[in-house]
Amino acid sequence: MPPLPNNTAARLATVLEQIRSTPERTETKALLTSIFGTGTDADFAEALSYFCQMPGEIERQVRALDEEEFDVEFFLQWVPPVNAAFTRLWSLTSPINSFQQAYSPTDIMNLRACSQTLHREKSEPRIAQSQIDDLRQQVQELIDALHASTDLPAELKICLIEQLDKVLMALRQYSIRGPRGLNAAVDTATGAAVRACSNHPPHTPEAKRWVQRFGTVLNNVAAVIVIAGGALAIPVQAESALQLFSGDSPATTQNASENGSQPDQNVPEPK
Repeated sequence: MPPLPNNTAARLATVLEQIRSTPERTETKALLTSIFGTGTDADFAEALSYFCQMPGEIERQVRALDEEEFDVEFFLQWVPPVNAAFTRLWSLTSPINSFQQAYSPTDIMNLRACSQTLHREKSEPRIAQSQIDDLRQQVQELIDALHASTDLPAELKICLIEQLDKVLMALRQYSIRGPRGLNAAVDTATGAAVRACSNHPPHTPEAKRWVQRFGTVLNNVAAVIVIAGGALAIPVQAESALQLFSGDSPATTQNASENGSQPDQNVPEPK
């Protein structure tokens, strides 16, 4: 089977297929936790919120299509049964079978037809799961290293760890939020780090290397989106700020996008 278009409709169809293929007595929260890749109740609640917004987001995208060119109601046949399924998520400790019974394989097929149409109108960057896994490893390794570090101002250290946690969550939630969530996490992390470095400057060479390593990892995440999309996917201001951290020349990320090269995997280690 060819790769599915990378958009919200395709992602929702994939999750609904995962749910239907699960034994009907599986606890709802346990199943969704596995799909979302969340580790805490707070992270689960956030992921569940995004998940519940997906049908409405897709419907808005479809209704924005030209009604003279597309049969909008035809592409929204899946909406009533899928919305009915989501109303049954109120008891997370109950078996998943109630949710499963609300929609059918035909509804998933209609949702995939909808995704194909949306893909032709506007597609998103396509990122392989192996790239997501590699980025998750890079981010987690830096979080663990920062926790063990002793040569950063405390406030700056806390900020970097908190922002990396948000990037890691966006990578875990990629199956739901896609590249938009990842972009938002990178942009937020960049701005927060710039403010933290201004308020608590990393004066020592060791501290500066930690900040450089943070910037390199963020650049790696941003570069994957840039390369996959074939165009710059982060605001110019954010890219420039990341270059201040990593020491790249202004054209580095743009050249990586144009040449199709892979993001830097050699993250400098503080001594």
